[in-house]
This record gives sequence, structure tokens and C-alpha cells, in this order.
Amino acid sequence: MSGSPVDMNAGGLYCETAGAGFPLVLVVRGDSDSPAYTAMTDRIAAEIPRAQKVVIPGGTHVLNLEKPAEFNRAVQEFLKK
Repeated sequence: MSGSPVDMNAGGLYCETAGAGFPLVLVVRGDSDSPAYTAMTDRIAAEIPRAQKVVIPGGTHVLNLEKPAEFNRAVQEFLKK
């Protein structure tokens, strides 16, 4: 283990602080992104405790530029928690 709370090189995500105390994480992706990026973001959201995934319709990889209103809304809603 590298000392990092999340080790993504161990064949899976490993979280030393799983559960209580783990920070909220927002994972945002577009529904038209590449299959590889879609799989990666879905895995990250599934394996990090307390992660919230938002999928923005019609977006690809640069959501803050392609869909700024939708991206900003997702971030603002997340920060209210």
C-alpha cells in the first residue's frame, strides 16, 4: 500500500477508511462518453463508499464545457449535502 487511502493499482479499489468518515465523492459523466470512460466512472462510483454518480444526458468527456448548466447544477446540488 502506498500510504494513500485509495489504491487503484491493486486490482480493485481499496479504501482504508471505508464507511463512516469517508468523504462524499461526486462522479460525473456524460451518457455519450466512450465505453472505457463509462466503465471506469461506473466502477469508481460503485467502489468508493459514499460516492454519488450523476450521468448527464448528451454529454461526453468535457461536461463543464459541453453542458455547463447541467454540470454546474450537479455540482451545486452535491455541495448542498
